[in-house]
This record gives sequence, structure tokens and C-alpha cells, in this order.
Amino acid sequence: MANKTKAVMTSLIVVIVILAAILIYALVIKPAVGSYVYNQQLSAYNQAQGDFLNAMLVQLQQQGYISIPVGNQTLYLAQAQPQQQGTTPAEPAQ
Repeated sequence: MANKTKAVMTSLIVVIVILAAILIYALVIKPAVGSYVYNQQLSAYNQAQGDFLNAMLVQLQQQGYISIPVGNQTLYLAQAQPQQQGTTPAEPAQ
């Protein structure tokens, strides 16, 4: 009878330890890992966005325009040249 009681106690302790480990994982470890992954993704996204804009500015300064490949075509962006004040556009011929 003592061996049976000891076996039941041991199995209950094992079950309690397993359930405690599951709770610790679900309530502590998983949220911590998820938060870390989210922060790393956000940091990488912000870094990529900054790198992209800096590359666009460098290309604009060096070439005067930006070329962006879109599918099998290329989109060109150029600096706007504002009109000087005091000048009027030419009237269309009639």
C-alpha cells in the first residue's frame, strides 16, 4: 500500500510540474519572445525605410532623377522646377 501511495504522489507531482511549466510558458516566456520578435521586426522595418529614403535622396542628388522598377517598367521621378515669379506662361497659338 505504501508503494502505491508513493507512486500516486510521484505521478501527481509530475503532473503538477508539467502543468506549472505549461503555465509559465504560456504566461511568461511566450509573451516575452513575441514582444522581442515584434520589436526586432519594427526596428528592421524602420531601418529599411530609412535606408530606402536615403538611397532615393542619394540617387536624386547624383542623377537628378529617381528610377523605380515597377514590374517590367520603370517609373522615373524628377525634381519639380517651380516657375519663376513674374513670368507668364506662353499663350497658346490660335
